[in-house]
Amino acid sequence: MTRTFITFRLAALALFLMPLLLAASEAEFPGRKIYPNIYAYDAGIMDWAKAYPEAAKLLGETLNNPNKLISKDDFRGRLISPGTFGERVASSNAYVLDVRDRFQRDSLGLFPGRERRVFLDNSKKLDRYIHKSLREGRELLIYDAAGKQVRWLQYYLQSKGVHNYSFMTGGARAYYKEMTDEFLAR
Repeated sequence: MTRTFITFRLAALALFLMPLLLAASEAEFPGRKIYPNIYAYDAGIMDWAKAYPEAAKLLGETLNNPNKLISKDDFRGRLISPGTFGERVASSNAYVLDVRDRFQRDSLGLFPGRERRVFLDNSKKLDRYIHKSLREGRELLIYDAAGKQVRWLQYYLQSKGVHNYSFMTGGARAYYKEMTDEFLAR
């Protein structure tokens, strides 16, 4: 794999997965200056956005109001256990979206025949499933590799007016672990 391709993939993922792109200006922020005009805030991106909402961007727009950030409780309210996720897949007509990156999938899907593979940096394809679910009144059941990427996806879903969606707690890793633990317990 070429360095250009890797750089492009990382940049594309960063642009889509991190909707809170930080726009550091010449002003000093309470972080460590690493390179000219690039700053690191040790407390994390959410705390930085809360402290400096006028300098943070959310989906391309200045945040200004830290109340626009999704709370941990609101995010947790969208999480369902791997077992419950699997039951919903089996018993509903929901759209199941696997948003793991190519490198995370290893060609294995969790729900063959039911899931749609959508890369988070492919907003056109993602929008197609969002519009279909809204039009048909179907739930979106979404999982990633470890339950981390879906937190950023929640901003995008809310910006599109989607209310009927759930994420798998811990992503595919938790699903595999739960299956393995169940098998070994027998």
